Amino acid sequence: MRDVIQAIDNLGLDKKDVVIVSGIGCSARAAGYMNFNSIHTTHGRAIAFATGIKMAKPHMKVIVLTGDGDAVGVAAGLLQSFADDDGFHSLQS
Repeated sequence: MRDVIQAIDNLGLDKKDVVIVSGIGCSARAAGYMNFNSIHTTHGRAIAFATGIKMAKPHMKVIVLTGDGDAVGVAAGLLQSFADDDGFHSLQS
């Protein structure tokens, strides 16, 4: 959590322009403890929520905090649909 905040600070990002998205799990709950725009999503759907946020608000910097069970265990089946979606590529910019 400290490293994420430090990276945001090092990049000089305004906290109003940052969204922290987390799934369910021990490490992912960190978003709730940070003073940023944040959303705690349903299990395995943090990347999907982040994609929607980035598509709706392209100027926002979207950061996903998630663990292996949430991101890989649950969401692995969704990975191909994310890769095929044009909106996924906008997350990389």
